[in-house]
Amino acid sequence: MGRPKALLDAGGRSFVSAVVGALVGGGCDPVLVVVAPGQDEVARKAEAAGAAILTNPDPGEGPITSLRLALARLGEGVLGVAFCPVDHPLVKADTVARLVDAFRESQAPLALPMVADKRGHPVILGPTLFPELEDASRGSAPRVRERPGGGDGHRHPGGLPRRLLPRRRSMTLDAHAVAARTLEAVESGGSAVGVLAVQADAPEVPGARLLVIRDPEGVDTVHGSLGSELLDTLAVSLASAALGDPGSADGLRTLPVGDGAVEVYLEIRRPVQDLVIVGAGHIARPMAAMGAMLGFRVWVLDDRPDFATQERFPDAFRVVRADFAEPFRNVPIHGGTHVLLVTRGHRYDYDCLVRILREPAVPAYIGMIGSQRRVRATFHQLLEDGLPRYRLDEIHAPVGLDIGAETPEEIAVAVAAELVKARRGGSGTSLRDLQRVAERFFTPGSGTPTSDQEAT
Repeated sequence: MGRPKALLDAGGRSFVSAVVGALVGGGCDPVLVVVAPGQDEVARKAEAAGAAILTNPDPGEGPITSLRLALARLGEGVLGVAFCPVDHPLVKADTVARLVDAFRESQAPLALPMVADKRGHPVILGPTLFPELEDASRGSAPRVRERPGGGDGHRHPGGLPRRLLPRRRSMTLDAHAVAARTLEAVESGGSAVGVLAVQADAPEVPGARLLVIRDPEGVDTVHGSLGSELLDTLAVSLASAALGDPGSADGLRTLPVGDGAVEVYLEIRRPVQDLVIVGAGHIARPMAAMGAMLGFRVWVLDDRPDFATQERFPDAFRVVRADFAEPFRNVPIHGGTHVLLVTRGHRYDYDCLVRILREPAVPAYIGMIGSQRRVRATFHQLLEDGLPRYRLDEIHAPVGLDIGAETPEEIAVAVAAELVKARRGGSGTSLRDLQRVAERFFTPGSGTPTSDQEAT
């Protein structure tokens, strides 16, 4: 097809992005993507979707080698491994979550989704099968050993185990503790879901609280309890699915328990969206004001004491006098950080750009002002300094949308529009040109609706 299978389109996303999204949304943690050497674009898309990357030096030896690499990376204590080939982009997060739950509940050595007599993906393998993977011949699939008492691994028509498995602290939580832990999580780049039992058949359940915190590395910690292991398992699975779905909103959910049900209220909090403006010059002032209007927590960094003042940036959350050699020393960088480089000189922009690209956390957005010539020289230097080619695609440079901006205020509008586009999606095309109302619904030269309009 002219390009790697993992990069083919599946409803607006690449195959690898869709598969990783389903596994993350279904509660698998961590998600590992094994790539062949040189597949930088596949690795970049997988990382952006929430996966860690492993490179298989011998991909021609078959998928069994990829499984072995993943097991070696995971180490001991793994409750199960969900395996999904990249050419199954239509796998749903709900299917993964149900399969996880079924795997955990049954304690079978293997679980896979079934429709009639057709097998699907992902397949979950328990630790009892890991030796089979080590002993299997190259290119062959692992066998399923018989369980004590006869029979092979159970097949389940749906889900996966509850999360693999989040670290847990058992404690009683009150509203104050939930609020404090949630605030600490989101300000450090993590996410949190509070689960409050509001109605149930059992009188001791209502009012119980459970909190799932996901750190910037994607590791979950569970605090509190709803009163039983079963309820906690269901609640953690529900919270994990909510964190994996950007469209999830606060509200009531129902947990089925035996013949009854427990009604819970989910409160979802995602990472604080930071806008870090490096440089306090003429573009930074309108940019800080617009960033605050858009709901960003705005930071302004500069090495000049006369420029790095709160009076100059009244809308900023924090104004920091920073050394451009280490500009982010006192600034949190996480998955919700948006970095804009508008310093007074190309040398400073480049130094700060290198620093942000070397941060362990990958920001949501990196923008750098500059002409096409200046940006081309920057990219050339980054490659010479050893930066992988795919990392260049993370940099928005020249920065902003093309609206013909010239003044500092107009440039700030162009950058703000690109920030919204990065956060919300969209093409950046004029809605008039995108929807073409006059062209589609009215006869040229008259106000008469066309047949399309009449049909509407």
